[in-house]
Amino acid sequence: MVTREDLMELLKNKGQEAVGTAVAKLPAEDVRSALMLMVMMYQKSDEINNQLSSRDKERIAELEAELENAHAKIRELKHK
Repeated sequence: MVTREDLMELLKNKGQEAVGTAVAKLPAEDVRSALMLMVMMYQKSDEINNQLSSRDKERIAELEAELENAHAKIRELKHK
């Protein structure tokens, strides 16, 4: 059975050839479990990335509103 740690070791390989060589060393019966674990990890990563992106977009909108308010106050002070 392939573990998360096994997959993390596979991720250290860079490039298609290195990854292919490392994957080829896996026993055939472990390939399905490795793929399933990898897909689950990818899905969780995607979920986290979406949450972070959503949070960042909200924060950017808040900061843009604050900046616009500050600009409006500056314009107001200049006209007095």
